[in-house]
Amino acid sequence: IELIIVIVLVGVLAVVVSPSASVFPEMKLRAATERVTSDLRYAQSFARQEGGPVGLSFHAGLKKYTMVHTIAQVPEPDPLEPTKSLVFDTAADSRFKGITFTWELPSGNDVLLFDSIGQPRDDLYEVAVTPAVITLHLNSSTAAITVEPVTGRVSSVVTP
Repeated sequence: IELIIVIVLVGVLAVVVSPSASVFPEMKLRAATERVTSDLRYAQSFARQEGGPVGLSFHAGLKKYTMVHTIAQVPEPDPLEPTKSLVFDTAADSRFKGITFTWELPSGNDVLLFDSIGQPRDDLYEVAVTPAVITLHLNSSTAAITVEPVTGRVSSVVTP
């Protein structure tokens, strides 16, 4: 009787756990999307507060970006850990392992800056005329984060 009870419990646990295991990658991608979206909005807000160029500098091949201040790309501190720079690194952060991302920025380079009113600028500090698109990839799922020109509106869409 005990053996039958154990087998039934294992079967019930298998049924309960298996659907959540298939949802885990999508949850991981959504968490990464929220992090990038939040960092973009924070950079925008910080640029308004500082009255000058603040944004994200993407590092090709390293799967990361750093929040920077000014066109000289001085790293900015993380609001949660002021002794460290604000960096999103999918290779170093175990929560985001396996996620890669690509970007298409208005300048075609690797820096997206915001001005004193939150407008996106390119690395030469010219007003962006095309949207910035950051695409996150995990297995066959993708998420697209768009920063609209002029308004600076940040939006995201996850495609499982």
